[in-house]
Amino acid sequence: LSLVGLLFALGAAVGQAAGGLMSRVGMADGMSALDASLIRLPGGLVGIVALAVATGGLRDTVQTLRRPRLFAAIAGASVIGTFFGIWLSQYAISHASSTAVASTLMAMSPVFALPLGYFLNRERITLRAVMGTLSAVVGLALLTLGRA
Repeated sequence: LSLVGLLFALGAAVGQAAGGLMSRVGMADGMSALDASLIRLPGGLVGIVALAVATGGLRDTVQTLRRPRLFAAIAGASVIGTFFGIWLSQYAISHASSTAVASTLMAMSPVFALPLGYFLNRERITLRAVMGTLSAVVGLALLTLGRA
C-alpha cells in the first residue's frame, strides 16, 4: 500500500462528500441537476488545468492527446463517466432522502467495475477483489445510512 495513494484517496473522498453537500444546498433553491452539472464540470476543468500547469504536466498531456485513438478513448470516457456520472449523481443528490443515501448508492461503482473490467479488459475477478469491494460498500452503508 502507498501512503501517498491513501492520502490522495482520502482527499478525493472528502472532496466528493463536500461537493455533494454543497450541490444539495445549491439545488435546494430550485437549480436542476443538469444546471448543477454544467457548473461543476467547467469548475473541475479549471482546477485540473491549474494543477497541470503547476506541476508542469500540461505540455505532456497535450502531446499525449494528439494521439487520435487515445483521445477518442478519453473523450468517450469523459462523456460516459464524467458528464453522465456527474449529472446522474447530481440528480441522485437532489432527489434522495439525504446526501448520505445518495453517496452510499454512488459508492457502488466498484461493484460494477468488477464485471466491466472482466468483459471490457479481460481482468481476472479474484475472491480478494470481490471481498474487498463488498466490505467497502457494506462499511460505507453502515457508516452513512445509520445517520440518514
